[in-house]
Amino acid sequence: MGWMGLLLRKGRLEKDWSQEGLCKGICAVSYLSKIEQGKVEPSPEIMKLLFVRLGLAWQGEDAARQTAEWIERAYDALFSMEEDAWEELWRQMGDGRESMCCGPGMIDFLLLESWEKKAQDPFLQECQEWMSPRQRALWLMEQGRCQEALSLQGDGWFHFIAGRDCYQKGDYVQARALLGKGFALAAEECRPRLMLECKLFLGNCCSDTGRYADMLSHYRGARRLAQALRDENAMRDIRYNVASTDLFFGRAEEALNYFENISAPTAMDLHKRAVCLEKLGRRDQAREALDQARQASAFFPSREIADDMCQLVRYRLEHPEYLKDAAYGEMLLRLFETLRRELPMGYVLFHLPWVEEWYVANRQYRQAWQLMRDFPEYRR
Repeated sequence: MGWMGLLLRKGRLEKDWSQEGLCKGICAVSYLSKIEQGKVEPSPEIMKLLFVRLGLAWQGEDAARQTAEWIERAYDALFSMEEDAWEELWRQMGDGRESMCCGPGMIDFLLLESWEKKAQDPFLQECQEWMSPRQRALWLMEQGRCQEALSLQGDGWFHFIAGRDCYQKGDYVQARALLGKGFALAAEECRPRLMLECKLFLGNCCSDTGRYADMLSHYRGARRLAQALRDENAMRDIRYNVASTDLFFGRAEEALNYFENISAPTAMDLHKRAVCLEKLGRRDQAREALDQARQASAFFPSREIADDMCQLVRYRLEHPEYLKDAAYGEMLLRLFETLRRELPMGYVLFHLPWVEEWYVANRQYRQAWQLMRDFPEYRR
């Protein structure tokens, strides 16, 4: 019953009340102190009076049961990565947040709400002592403390989140191990969408590290799952990633075949089309693609970063002597640092050839050498 004491203390402090002010006429101050510390299990009658005085909604048995059912459905949707089910549950909740926070499901609800809002409720710090292993694992995961979370909860979703985190940091060896384990667990748990996400990121890992055959193998598996789930966005991501990898490996014609045949290209699709055309020497068509990119949607990355990436290509097209131009070097290195700071490693690796080209052309050999040390994946 520790959640009751936590909730009473939180409500009391928010109102800046003393313990004596809250419990006067209801119970002794020493008894309230023990309730707040979780040392006694108070009677429902006393708790109801304290809740009413604080203006908190007292959750009866029926409401508590409904909250518990909602929480388990929410956990299942989260761990299965079923976004539609997750969003529908939050719509169903409506204005019931206060009730959710005034019952035994309080900690679970606050943890799930923190994941939904991408911002952790500071009050959860005080709840650690009463957290179950699942609750604490999610709390740790929300803070990016993935390995600690995995020591408490070994489900497929926790492995996937930890693997995705390693992938985004460029730790591909650990990412592949975690994602592979996550996929196997997701299969045991019968969570097909989680299986799909694991396969997609395994393919991404192989793409970034030059394991082309392995990349195709993982993406074939992801494609089968995406088809079964009728996930057109995943299918598009797979095609985009394969074409981008082809482009990186110098297969500009193969990549262009994809990027020229997209019905509604995004800014990044058009950026890649322009790079293909640049490499094939079709400069006017490349500029046309960049012109279109200005008007196209930029779902990811941000509009500003997408524009900077396109502007860099345009600069090369319009300045044949760009390697002698300090303005180009400044633009390139500024974008490169932004990509390192804000985006997954794949975007960084894609731009590495131009950074290396700049360093070598300007006899900055120490910087070029350091680049190879920082990005061993680039040595393919």
